[in-house]
Amino acid sequence: ATAYQWYSEKGEISGARNQWYRPDTSGFYRVRIWNIEECTNMSDPFSYIRVTTVPEEHEGISRILQHPIIAGELRIEHPYRKPVIAIVNILGMTVLSEVADSPIHVMSVHQLPSGFYSILIGNEILPLIIAN
Repeated sequence: ATAYQWYSEKGEISGARNQWYRPDTSGFYRVRIWNIEECTNMSDPFSYIRVTTVPEEHEGISRILQHPIIAGELRIEHPYRKPVIAIVNILGMTVLSEVADSPIHVMSVHQLPSGFYSILIGNEILPLIIAN
């Protein structure tokens, strides 16, 4: 491609004309590209989930213990009462979900392929990288 224009659900994003674009918010995004003959094509929409981290000293937050994952065992410390903990892949599909019965919940993730995942717990999203 010789030119790019990025779009959000609200329309054209001003100034977003590079090959790569990092959105400020979660949502659905598309990119229009042009080639040297000025033919153009628009991508299918894709979902972007913005993942942020919260300082470890902040009370009342969840965190992954012993990261990176050792021997396929994920240990999550959380402040919630019996929350559902879901692991979501980069496509937004839930690949594993469990109810946590204690403040430190252990999940077996050895069956998951290497990759980037998100952990959804309460109103938090934690980034997770599994490298087998």
